Amino acid sequence: MPNKEHLEILRRGVEAWNQWRDRQKNIIPDLSKAELSFYNLRNINFANTNLQGSDLFRTNLSWANLKNANLSNANLYETNLSGSNLSNTDLRGANLRATVCLSTILISADFRGSFLKNVAINWASLQSVNFEETNIKELNFGQINLTNVKLRKTRISNTTFEKAILENADFDEAYLDNINFKYAQLQKASLKGVKVNGANMEGAILDNAVLNNSILQKVSLKNAKLINTQFIRANLQGVNLLNAKIKGSIFIDANLQNATLSASNIYSSDLSNVNLRQSCLEKAKLKNVSFSNSNLSESNFESAEVEKTDLSYAQLIDVNFKDANILDCTVFGIAPWGVNMEGTIQSGLVITKKLEPAITVDNIEIAPFIYALLHNKQVRHAIDTITDKVVLILGRFTPERKKILDAIRSKLKEHDYIPVIFDFEKPHNRDLLETVMTLAHLSRFIIADITEPSSVIQELQSLASSNLNIPVKPLLQEGYTPWSMFEVLLRKNWMLDVCYYEDLPQLMMSLDSKVIQPLEEKRCELSGDA
Repeated sequence: MPNKEHLEILRRGVEAWNQWRDRQKNIIPDLSKAELSFYNLRNINFANTNLQGSDLFRTNLSWANLKNANLSNANLYETNLSGSNLSNTDLRGANLRATVCLSTILISADFRGSFLKNVAINWASLQSVNFEETNIKELNFGQINLTNVKLRKTRISNTTFEKAILENADFDEAYLDNINFKYAQLQKASLKGVKVNGANMEGAILDNAVLNNSILQKVSLKNAKLINTQFIRANLQGVNLLNAKIKGSIFIDANLQNATLSASNIYSSDLSNVNLRQSCLEKAKLKNVSFSNSNLSESNFESAEVEKTDLSYAQLIDVNFKDANILDCTVFGIAPWGVNMEGTIQSGLVITKKLEPAITVDNIEIAPFIYALLHNKQVRHAIDTITDKVVLILGRFTPERKKILDAIRSKLKEHDYIPVIFDFEKPHNRDLLETVMTLAHLSRFIIADITEPSSVIQELQSLASSNLNIPVKPLLQEGYTPWSMFEVLLRKNWMLDVCYYEDLPQLMMSLDSKVIQPLEEKRCELSGDA
């Protein structure tokens, strides 16, 4: 309850009160729980006054001195505090709904646990204010200096901080809903564990800010500046970082799935073990960036510049590198499946570990194969096995011809060969031709059934125009004749004479002596081992 004597002095008017305060400088006025609604207390001296729990509904406290006053749990609904000085004032648990704080000095004021809604706070001084665990709704902090402000565990909604100065601000574990941080200065701000549901942070400056373990949903950081910013274990799924400047920042273990980083500039930053699936980095510039152990699957790097970047152990499934530049990057342990390298410039890709002698290639797709070839005896043995045992069988897959091909395959397996049958019934195209040529050059020898040859003609002609050094044995069932230009192929030193057969049983009985043995002899001849 208020001190009756103090309350009586106040009722005499502001001038009487201020004169009394000047005479009694050592007295701490007690107006706790006083009913002061609608009072006109403009220019009053309430410094160090106890106004705890007082009702100041629509009270005029403009240009008042409220330094070090106790306004905890006070009702300041629609109170006019314009131009007043509330430095170091205790406002814990106060109701500041629709309070007017135009040009108010609130430096180091304590608002913990209070409720602020529709407060007119333009041009106020709010440095080092403590808003911890408050509920803030529909406020305009635009262009206000909020240096060192404490907003830990605060719930803020529908509020703007556009162009506000929030250097060293503490937003740890705050909940932010529909916030405007456009062009805000958040240098050295702490946003650890913050949860954001909708925020415009376009052009914001977050240099040296810490957002570890934060959750940023529906957030735009377009054109933002992120120098030495920390996003460790942050959830940034779908965040917009279009044209952002990122340097020396840390995103370890962060989730950037579906993020937009198009045209962004990323330098000397750590994005290791990051989820970047389906993200867009089109036309981005990346230098000295670490994507080690990160998942880049289905992401878009079209026309991006990737230089001196660590891609070791990265997942690159279905990544689009069309027209990108990938230069002097580390690609040890990558998984590049289904990547689009059309028009990509690649150079100086290091396929070895950091402490191993550097070995470089100029093709990201063959990097895993080359490393395995150099370091894995089993891979080398597998390649030796392929070239030593694979037999390519060419023919047609019509029902009658398929029986012949399958029988040849079974017979070859009895001799420990690895038969490969190629189906020519599929549509013919350039990729198909290249596949046949690749298999042919990996084979020990080739068996070609030229009965009803169809596409076999073109494949054998293609083999003839290459530098083939693999023996080929043509088979022809009696009653059929080869095509007119077949004699030209017979002049090749790797083409053996035609083996004629009456039917399948007869072919199987003579396959060893008339097909396999002549092919092996020819192979020795061509390889110089005869």
